[in-house]
Amino acid sequence: MKVRALAALLLVAFPAVAIAQSRVPGVTDTEIVIGLTAPLSGPAAIYGNLALAKEAWARYVNDAGGVHGRKLKVLLKDDGFNPARAVANLREMKDSVFLTAGLVGSAVVNAAKDEIVEAHLLLVNAYASPQTWARQPRDKLKYVFIDYPDYADEADYLVTYSVTRLGAQKLAIFYQNDDWGKEVMDGVSRAMKTLGGKATLAAAVPYEVSDRELGRQAVKFRESGADTLFLAALNTHSANLVREMAKAGYRPRLVGSFTIGDYQVMYRLLGELWEGAYYTVIGAVPGEPETKVVLDIPDEVRAEAPGPRGDRAHRCREHDPRRGGAQEGRA
Repeated sequence: MKVRALAALLLVAFPAVAIAQSRVPGVTDTEIVIGLTAPLSGPAAIYGNLALAKEAWARYVNDAGGVHGRKLKVLLKDDGFNPARAVANLREMKDSVFLTAGLVGSAVVNAAKDEIVEAHLLLVNAYASPQTWARQPRDKLKYVFIDYPDYADEADYLVTYSVTRLGAQKLAIFYQNDDWGKEVMDGVSRAMKTLGGKATLAAAVPYEVSDRELGRQAVKFRESGADTLFLAALNTHSANLVREMAKAGYRPRLVGSFTIGDYQVMYRLLGELWEGAYYTVIGAVPGEPETKVVLDIPDEVRAEAPGPRGDRAHRCREHDPRRGGAQEGRA
């Protein structure tokens, strides 16, 4: 899990003697400063919870004595899911923090990657396409630590799963009109070619991050007659679209990217409209053994943390609240 990986990185990279002998930005005799820029507001504000979880975890580590006796201090700035604001935040904090973690969004990472490399700022994971870093020369990756799924691979997997395991015959895709969406569509195209005519792509409809009214997209999907809709979208946009389709009496099978893989959030947004949905997960979910280490954190510390998220291979799950929420997907 990322929270344990971050603590491990601090312990391994900076043992007590090394910290004392070599002064680096964000490290003093008493604390280690971690800088976070996150969408606490704006169209992706729901993902600001990831930063709040890191804050809660830092308090938990501090209550346990910190790292080699040094307390973790989290410097958190809001970027509103705006790449320019994220870059400005990193510039402000780069000389006073030891590392940054969990940047949110491919557009943010694309805008910030040069700043991170030039400042020799440690980056521990980013919620964005790993292809951003795969395209960089290896000598620029010395301070970058990424463990995140490839968007094209996930799209390929979900389309293939929908056809071969769920029996989809007419697929539709709802995707964000940016670098993320482009990689999603690359994966969709790859899967459709491999499937060799076992299903058709009935519609591929993009949206902008600023969109809130999605009635137009809902009409396009209904007119396509797709039996299965792949949601490669953010939580709010996915929920708004599903509600609009339901108003028109259109209820295709829903298959979602890991970006909407928190079934508790989606069920709060959609209620029974989310029942029967399939989605991938890359993190532990309540009820699984990997979750216990975080859920055991005292309630007063965990209150601001939405739940653990750690990377693993894609798994497709079906939401069925009658059976306790998320269940393994089945044919």
